[in-house]
Amino acid sequence: MKAVIAGGIVSIGLSTAAQANERVMFVSGDGLNVRYCAASNCCIADRLKLNDAVTIMEEKDGWARISVFHNVKIKSQSCEKPKADEIAHWVSRDFLTEQLPDGTDPNAWFGDLSDRRIRGIPKVGDYGLTRQDLEIIRRYASLLLINGICDVVDTGNKSVSREATYYVACDGETEQRYFTAEDAAL
Repeated sequence: MKAVIAGGIVSIGLSTAAQANERVMFVSGDGLNVRYCAASNCCIADRLKLNDAVTIMEEKDGWARISVFHNVKIKSQSCEKPKADEIAHWVSRDFLTEQLPDGTDPNAWFGDLSDRRIRGIPKVGDYGLTRQDLEIIRRYASLLLINGICDVVDTGNKSVSREATYYVACDGETEQRYFTAEDAAL
């Protein structure tokens, strides 16, 4: 399964059942420190920018874990990077919001198209994409999932080489599936 990289943090997807308890939030301040444990005296692993999206895996005492791997024994102030299978990234919950950068609720925005198996889709404004473009991409991705053609949609965007055309790719596929807005109509 491909890793999704946002703001320098690697978030590796879990099974669909585990994802039901997760939720996406957005960074509400620039330069949010990402730490190896849930405390302000833990070493900084990275920094996130304003409006970066993060997936919350767990919350504890005002902190949110945003990485899949987690070893509860890592609590020291040591700045030695944990082993790859023990990495835990935490951010202060005070600097996260459930609102998209344009002020809308992500669940209301995507409605029925908010399936967590749809990944790697840019945000409104990225690459010149409009809200309508993203709805078309998500609608087509949903059709692939509903019809059992894909288990996970790994990426999608508007084609730069084909006019009025979009594409998505299922997880593990090397070629994109091209489509038009008419193909995505339910």
